[in-house]
Amino acid sequence: MTDRVTVIMPDVSPVPEGEVERSRRTHEDLIPTPGFFARWAYILLPAVTMVLILAVWEIYARVKGINPLFFSYPSEIWRGFVTWYQGPLFGDLKTSATEFVVGLLLGAIGIPVGLVIGSVRRLSLALDPLINGLYSTPTLALTPLFVIWFGLGLQSKVAIVTILAFFPLVINTADGVRTVDRQLVQAARSFGAHRIQLYRDVIFPGTLPFIVSGIRLAIGRAIIGVVIGEFIASVDGVGYRIRAAAASFRTAEYLAGVMVLIIFAIALTSLLKVAERRLAPWRTDE
Repeated sequence: MTDRVTVIMPDVSPVPEGEVERSRRTHEDLIPTPGFFARWAYILLPAVTMVLILAVWEIYARVKGINPLFFSYPSEIWRGFVTWYQGPLFGDLKTSATEFVVGLLLGAIGIPVGLVIGSVRRLSLALDPLINGLYSTPTLALTPLFVIWFGLGLQSKVAIVTILAFFPLVINTADGVRTVDRQLVQAARSFGAHRIQLYRDVIFPGTLPFIVSGIRLAIGRAIIGVVIGEFIASVDGVGYRIRAAAASFRTAEYLAGVMVLIIFAIALTSLLKVAERRLAPWRTDE
């Protein structure tokens, strides 16, 4: 007697389009919609943190009675800013912003230089010690040399900012090129990609997160360069105003200038994060 084996074939008939759409909507309904706080956490959390710090700072200063000669507190710093606002604020901001923007744009040449150095191994071996040595050199030691070369005007401050912004971009970009997956490079070459296409479609996208990190470092160092240059060789600008207020023991005005630099740096890094979300969305948590 022969046993019969029954084979049940799966139903491979096409699913109606309406069923697919209903299934997709049901799946989407299972995904919770982020609330208001989750959507705006990247703005709300820093704002709440800053408000708490300022509140604690103000209360502590008023309760303990901080000597305004040695330190200050938010309300007094605000009064110092108002005094500065009624004077040469906009002229100082224009001078410092010009030095910063021109110097940072000139320092951005470090990006293509870093791409080349990171791609050519022998060039990297030859220049790495020099680049790392100059990057580690205290800028304050070189500032008088720039003043001798370029004078007391805009050029000396731009030169300082350019040097400070150049090296972080070179180093980060070159390191980024070295981390690009070589299998991707070989695959692109096997499909006939020429050098420009290789840089545009493989190397540059793979290096982009490192470039963004380099720009973030370059912004901070460029602001330092502006302040150092105006400390030593300037008669206007935010750095000069900070030095003049500190020399006269006007602590509130001095800290008001420092706060302006902090706000400026925060605004620029926030804009950089927005740009990074658009250029490299895979790098964000959202």
